Amino acid sequence: MGEVEGMWKVGELARATGLTIRALHHYDDIGLLVPGRTHSGHRVYSHTDVERLYRVLALRGIGMALDEIGAVLDDEGVSLIDTVRRHVAAVERDIEQRRGLLDRLRTMLDALERSSTPTVAELVEAVEAMTVVEATIEDVITRELWHAAWELQKPYIVLLRESDGQRILPIQIGRA
Repeated sequence: MGEVEGMWKVGELARATGLTIRALHHYDDIGLLVPGRTHSGHRVYSHTDVERLYRVLALRGIGMALDEIGAVLDDEGVSLIDTVRRHVAAVERDIEQRRGLLDRLRTMLDALERSSTPTVAELVEAVEAMTVVEATIEDVITRELWHAAWELQKPYIVLLRESDGQRILPIQIGRA
């Protein structure tokens, strides 16, 4: 720690966390993480700032956009423990997905070590495990539509949101 006791200068925090100074400056510029300043104008980060930085990175890691993160952090009802819980849940999901991929890769490796070629099904399963997108139900919508045969139908539209991203996939469910 540097000039001010108990505070981190921007370069020190960048080195300690593996972030770039530019990233820390960006967070300051957009008001997401505004550190204190020394008498000479240098950015210095307190314990509270470092805690907020962790929360920014944890929420970013689970797919939240920076503007959403700002709103979450400004909500006094969302505490550090809430953020850590979300982070733990995201890491557990990631570990579960990677274990599935690891199992498929071990099956392929075993086949290759026996001098046999993996089956197409094994290759497809491995690709699927690498590209799986986890989603949660965002909303279910009911709309009244007139079918071509002039009868009223009420299909459901299920909106799936990518768990670690912003994409939404609408799926219409109705009579086939």
